[in-house]
Formats: sequence, C-alpha cells, structure tokens
Amino acid sequence: MNINDKFEPDYSTSAGEVVTEIMKIFDSGLEALLNVQLLEQKLLTHLFKSNNKTYLKVPLRPSEMPDLPDPNDKRQLPDENTWIYEAYTKLRSKILQTIEPLDQYLATLAKYKNEFKLDPA
Repeated sequence: MNINDKFEPDYSTSAGEVVTEIMKIFDSGLEALLNVQLLEQKLLTHLFKSNNKTYLKVPLRPSEMPDLPDPNDKRQLPDENTWIYEAYTKLRSKILQTIEPLDQYLATLAKYKNEFKLDPA
C-alpha cells in the first residue's frame, strides 16, 4: 500500500494486474504439463520398441465456452476441454470476489487523509 500524489491510500499493484498474473500462472501450469514425459516409457523401456518420447495428454483452455453436443445425436461427444474452461472462469470469478473487499478497505482509510498529508521528515 502506498500514499499517492493526492495523499490517498492506494495499492502499488492494481487489482486487475493481480488477476491477470494469477490467470497467467494457471495457463503456464497447463503449458508446463505439455513437457512431462510419460513415466511408463521411462521406467519400462523394455516394453516400448520405439525411442520416440511420448508426453502427457494435456487439456487446452478454450478461449470461449465450447458448444454442447446435440442431445438428439448420440454420436456427438462433449468437448473434452469444457471442464478446463469452467475451472478457469470459476477461479477468475473467485479471485475477483476476493478483491472486492480491498476497495472497501481503502474507503475506510479515506477519513485519515489529513494525517497522510503530514510529512514527518
């Protein structure tokens, strides 16, 4: 927390930046899983004839909610990445909920504006 030029308390990092950085960590976690080699291939090399490395199958976060399959068409399957999109949006909404009280906290400090103007140096 800092005192800005108007002698009001303010956060050094905006709430929007905090949310963006946390969501970047979520995405980078998914990207990191792309580099994880299957453990079976490393431990049981005698069972695998080729030396081609195989990696974990990792879900990709869609940019928007995937379409639901037609309930009348039994051959259509739901998008396998729907759950990751839902987890992403749920995490984002929960983080936004936790940030809301921070603005209320700053509002409670507004009554001390005159004290913030004092320069003890």
